[in-house]
Amino acid sequence: MVIESRVSVKSRLNEQVKDYLMSLQANNEETKQHYAAMIGFFVDFLANKGIERFEDATKTDFGQFLSTKRSQNTKNLNIFIIKNFYTDYLGKKELVEYLHQKSVKETITPAELLTPEEVMKLAMEVGRRREMNKVITREI
Repeated sequence: MVIESRVSVKSRLNEQVKDYLMSLQANNEETKQHYAAMIGFFVDFLANKGIERFEDATKTDFGQFLSTKRSQNTKNLNIFIIKNFYTDYLGKKELVEYLHQKSVKETITPAELLTPEEVMKLAMEVGRRREMNKVITREI
């Protein structure tokens, strides 16, 4: 009985997602499919929690769902898609206006850097073809 109920809930939620995707006329099919997949994870999450309507999701539910995402980039993308869905399709901006994307600092690990010796090798190889390339490589 519980499984049937979850399937029914997911089906109703997915119908809303389909309608939303149809409304995204400015987006290409690949983007729509990506949105569908991302919102699909949210639908699964809500159905597993017994939440039958998107409007019934609480701040805690959003937080729990986003905590399942590993990287900040993935969290940011989910926030973007969920906010658009709630704002543009459901007209419920107030339910998601507190969700904010966080900036992601790109870090370079020491293993990703070239050693001075590698830079010199690169400069020598480039310089064999043209002296100008050698100078440009060393300046960078």
